[in-house]
This record gives sequence, C-alpha cells and structure tokens, in this order.
Amino acid sequence: MFPNAKNCGIGGMTSLSSPIASRLRLDVEALLPALLLPIFICLLGPWWSVYQFHINEGINLSKAALVANGYHLYDQIWNDQPPVLTLILAAAHFIFPYNVAVARAIILASASLLLWSSFRIVRRSEGSLAAWAATLALGTSPLILIFSVSVMIDLPAIALAVSAIDQAMVAALEQKRSRYLLAGVLFGVSLQIKMFTALMVPSLICAVLFISNVPGRANHSRTRDVAITVGAALITFLAFAIVMREPLLAQLFVPHLMTTQRAVQYYSEYHGLIYFGRLLIGEPVLLALGTAGVIVVLSQPRNLYGCRLIPFLWLCISLITYSIHRPVFPHHLPMALIPLAWLGGSAVHIGTRWVGTVLANDLRRNSLTSSLFVILIAIGIWRAPSFRNVVIPENPIAAAMAKFKSNPSDEQWVVTDLGMDAYRAGVLVPPELAVYSSKRWISGYLPPELIISVIQDRRPSQIMFNWLPLDPKVKQFLDSSSYVRMIWSTHPHYIRSDLVPSQFGALER
Repeated sequence: MFPNAKNCGIGGMTSLSSPIASRLRLDVEALLPALLLPIFICLLGPWWSVYQFHINEGINLSKAALVANGYHLYDQIWNDQPPVLTLILAAAHFIFPYNVAVARAIILASASLLLWSSFRIVRRSEGSLAAWAATLALGTSPLILIFSVSVMIDLPAIALAVSAIDQAMVAALEQKRSRYLLAGVLFGVSLQIKMFTALMVPSLICAVLFISNVPGRANHSRTRDVAITVGAALITFLAFAIVMREPLLAQLFVPHLMTTQRAVQYYSEYHGLIYFGRLLIGEPVLLALGTAGVIVVLSQPRNLYGCRLIPFLWLCISLITYSIHRPVFPHHLPMALIPLAWLGGSAVHIGTRWVGTVLANDLRRNSLTSSLFVILIAIGIWRAPSFRNVVIPENPIAAAMAKFKSNPSDEQWVVTDLGMDAYRAGVLVPPELAVYSSKRWISGYLPPELIISVIQDRRPSQIMFNWLPLDPKVKQFLDSSSYVRMIWSTHPHYIRSDLVPSQFGALER
C-alpha cells in the first residue's frame, strides 16, 4: 500500500464507507461553481453579441453549417480535427440555423462541466476549502472566461477528459465497472473532439491505479480496471474513426506536424518553453497557486503518491510537450492552467493545515481563510474581461448581399478566409475551403490551384480575403474572370458580375 494513499481522500472526504448522502452533498456542492460560472459571465456583458472571439469560431461554425446541410466531413469537407464537436454544433445549427449564441452556449455548458468535475476531484482529495479555491481561481481566469464562450474545440475536449478522470476516481472508490466504462467512453469522446487530451492518458491511468490502492485490492484487479478504462476509450475513439471514415494520417496528424521550412520560419516565435512561460505569466493567480502547489508537494516527496501525482504528471507532460511543439497558441494554455488550479488546491489544503498547527485560535484561522477568498474574488473581478460596449463591425458579405440584383437565397456559396462573416450572413463556405486557417495555408494545404478550382466549380457569389494574403495567381485569375472588385473595400472583395447592381458605383475589373 502506498504510504500516502490517505491523501487521495480514501478514508477522508469521500471513502468507501461514506454514506450515499455524503456523496450527494458533494455533487450538490459541486453544482454551485458550475451554476455560478454562467451567471458571472453574463454579468460581464452580452457575450452572445460579440462578433468574434477567435478566427477558429468561424471555421467551426462553417463546418457545422455544411454538415447540417448534408455535406460529409473528410469526404467532402477538408478537416484536420476530430468530428464530435462539429457534429454537436451541426445538430444545434439544424435547429437554430446561423445562431452564434446557441453555439457559444454549448461551449459554456462544457465549461460548467469542467468546473463541476474539477470541484468534485479536488473536494474529494483535498477538502471543500481547497476545491473552492481551485475552482474560484480557474473560473475567474480571463483566458478560461473567454474560451468558455468561444466556439472552439479545446475547452470542451479538456472538460470531457477531466470528467473522465473524475469518473475513474469514483469508479476506483466504489469499485463499479460501469464507472470505469463511462470514464473510458468520456475520454474517447474527448479525444474525438481534440486529440491533444492524449497528454492526459497517464493521469487517467493514475486515477485508476492510485485511488483503488486500498487494502484488499489485488494488483491484477487494478490492471483489469486500467484495461477496462483504456479499452473503452480506445474502442470509443476507433468507433468514431470508422463511422466517420476519418483520414487519421493524411488530415488529422500530418497537417499538424509543421515540418516545412516555411512553417518553421512563420511560427519561429510561437514555440518553446520561454514563449509558453510568457503566456502563463498572463495568468498570475493560477501560476502563483500552482507554483505553490508544486513547491509544497515536492518538499514532501511522498505527497506525489496518490491524487497529487495526477495533476503533477499532467502539468509536467504539458510543459514538456509545448516547450518543443510548434506552434503554441493561447488556446493550448488550459492544458497547463487546469492542473495548476488543482495543485493550487493542494497548496491551500496543506497551507491551512499548517496554519491550524500555528494558530490555535479559530477566529484567526477563519479570518485568514476569508481573506484568501476575498483576494481571489477581487482579483478575479478586476482582471475579468468585459463584453460591454463592444463595437460590432459591419459584415461586408452581408452588406453586399443586401444589394444583390437577384434574390441571394440560391447564391449559397461565399469564399472567405473569415468564416464568421459568411456564417453571420447566412451563407455557406465551399466544403473544400471551410477550414481556411493560417496553419493549413502555411503548410501548403491551400495551394492557389485548389482555390481557383473551387471558384470555377462552385461559382461563389462573393470572394473576400480579410486576413491572409491573396495569392498572386488567385488575384490574376479573379481580375481576368467574371468577378469585379469593390474599390471601396480595404480588403480584396470580389462579387460575381451578374449579381452587381448599378447602385454599387465604381468597380474595378
């Protein structure tokens, strides 16, 4: 038996002998941060009205709209990410077409799931005070708040993976195979949202091995439990891959390697431990709490046994991976922020125990505890992003559509490198070009020949390039084809000549 097994909550907050009522209280308590997060975000302003938080929002929404209209991922839609979130967004689009707010609400629900699962994990292993400190720091993180309402795949994938770890821990405590199966399925679905949660596989295995390390548990039983959990995750992942006919190597792996010289030069500044550290400095509360957690855990090496090994291992693997990965973007940062919050909860638990040995006076201990939470809340409110007074830019695609000579309902195609413009205008981007990302462009998966071919075949009503350079070959083709360029647009904006009304004014051929 591991010497610090008690640090996992075994015989502590929620043990095998705990009554059902105690576990129900834990679930109810964990609901509070999950419910408070949407309320807090709504107090920050109308997040549903913000035009765009990130370029990837338009890409994900464009893919979902195509799937909802019958187009198949991978066969018809070029896609370099797993399909699950796209399928969920497609279902939402089918019921609420071109509604950005509904899609963002789905992401917000996944953020609430993240806080619910995180609270349960830390509460079970470190106690209520530590759980509240960890989730409070995590739920007021500026980056987490923005990603909680951004239509991106990262946070939902992590939320399901954390939920899988939570269920694995419960399964180990209750010795229920159904829970191990559920944990595996959740993790498999997480991988089919974004495969970077594979970095959490060692933590998932630790959750099974170390939580179940109680008297009377044989080694072969723990091996069986790991096999059930990992097997369920693998079967779930492969089931989606087979059903969706995912080109795992050609589209889901190779485009992310970024091995070309052009890609290395383009992303030369966006990688390395120093760059990742600069991103972490932008989250001082979580960085301070997590660093304190690492220090207090390493100061007592035996503390690495049990639950505390799970976030420590997760954090180390993430830091090593993103120190060599190219490129690194802010949306990769939650892979470090969440284990930092977990370790911060450990620091709070160990710190309050130490304070308890120094200060025998309950009033002083309570005052210190209250001060900690007041400081966390004050910093969270002060650093929280504001969604008020946001200027909504004009949508050039929608503005042009309003002036078309003919009814634009049958003019469904628009080629643009900013998918949000097309989605908010209520039109589709050609499936071959729905993923118009810098990563695809810089890696050579968006050659000018492909763009020209799609324009010739689809005959889009509009073509607009807002942020990526217009290839000279594409420009030459457009200038010599049946498209006219709007001279009043600061970006290359072309409209098919048969749709141009006279009131548009001067145009360039």
